[in-house]
Amino acid sequence: KSLNKGDILILISSISYSLHVVRLGVIAKNIDPTVLAINKSKYELIYGLIGCSFIYYFGGGNFGDLGGEEFRVWIKHFWEEGIRNANELKTLAGAAVWTG
Repeated sequence: KSLNKGDILILISSISYSLHVVRLGVIAKNIDPTVLAINKSKYELIYGLIGCSFIYYFGGGNFGDLGGEEFRVWIKHFWEEGIRNANELKTLAGAAVWTG
């Protein structure tokens, strides 16, 4: 049996996440839960906007298949046509709930 690159990445990710949970457990005892939740949401928004901007401007082409063109089409559709039906609203709400 061999250990592939993906296996090593999963191992590193699981260790990193475990350390994150332990660290958060220590920090959370000293911070008001509301303040912690608000700051978590702020940073998720900031990092999300940075990530979406990166995909929007640099996706595809020389950067590999990041889905840049599909993302640009979706943004254009969203800004020009908005949410057209309940199904689209459910999809956006589900994505928002999933990300916390």
